[in-house]
Parts: sequence; structure tokens; C-alpha cells
Amino acid sequence: MRIMIGAPGNGATLKDELKAQLEADDRVTSVVDLSSRDITYPQVSFLAAHAVLDGTADRGILVCGAGVGTAIAASKVKGLFADEGVEADGAAVLG
Repeated sequence: MRIMIGAPGNGATLKDELKAQLEADDRVTSVVDLSSRDITYPQVSFLAAHAVLDGTADRGILVCGAGVGTAIAASKVKGLFADEGVEADGAAVLG
């Protein structure tokens, strides 16, 4: 499974922990981190959503303060639905 992961600054710590766990999982073939120091939650959400929609990634994981903003932003991309993770506060899961 190919996963895109990303976060603005307020989700970086949790995103880094999730990324490490995903990279250690044999079911995951690649993890691409879309984050940068000054990326905003809408920017990273759109990048991840387009990667899932165009087939570059099988799933996307977005981490922010509450997860609601990233889920709303990613869901603005036509043809994709994102939802706030139930088990992981602050995460939006795409795919």
C-alpha cells in the first residue's frame, strides 16, 4: 500500500510517529511525507487528496489540531471524501 502523509506544524509530532510506524509495516510499500515547515492545512490536504484521486497513493493520512479542517479541505476535491479519524484525534483519512 502506498500512503501519503502530511501535517501542518500543529500536527507534526503525531505525523512523525505515525510515519515511523507505517514505514515499519510490511504491508506498506511507500510512505511519502507531504509536509514542509510552512505548509498550511488546506495546502497539504489538497496535495494528499489529489495524490489519492490520481492513483499516486492508495491512502492519505492528514494530521492537524482536530482533524476537522483537513477533512473538510480534502473533501473539497471533487471525487474524494475524507473523514475525521474515529480512533485517532486530529487525523483525517483519505481513500
